[in-house]
Amino acid sequence: PSVLTADLTGRYTCNTDMPAYFDLFVVVPADVTSSPPDRNQTINTRMQLRCSVSGDRPLTVDWFFTRPGLRSASPVFTETITANSTVPDSLYMIPSVSRNDTGTYTCSARNFYPASANGSVLATSNRSTQVTVQEAPYYTPAPAPAPAPI
Repeated sequence: PSVLTADLTGRYTCNTDMPAYFDLFVVVPADVTSSPPDRNQTINTRMQLRCSVSGDRPLTVDWFFTRPGLRSASPVFTETITANSTVPDSLYMIPSVSRNDTGTYTCSARNFYPASANGSVLATSNRSTQVTVQEAPYYTPAPAPAPAPI
């Protein structure tokens, strides 16, 4: 194959007059494969943001929040996805959003994988979602018509 994938990891044998074998280890760097679309969120409602990640485990998933007009992001949640995790997703939830929750939420996945016998490399991947918190729509009934003159 022209592309190495994790399912190709294993022992390979070359059959000649002197059989030889080699072990192939395919390492998969962290990747955020999907994140929620930009959204409008109603004030005082529960907000859930989910991103899907892939890569060799363990993976560390960090969520960051950046307020409008600011350049620096603040960490808000960290989760480790281990080899035993059955769901390759990370969920960040705010039980009741306020206007202060308007901004950019970034899902960032990272893992280390061996680059050589002397060390490893950090792989990171990010995707962001813009959230705007709004007041709930409301209905103002029209005033009742005035009674007709008698």
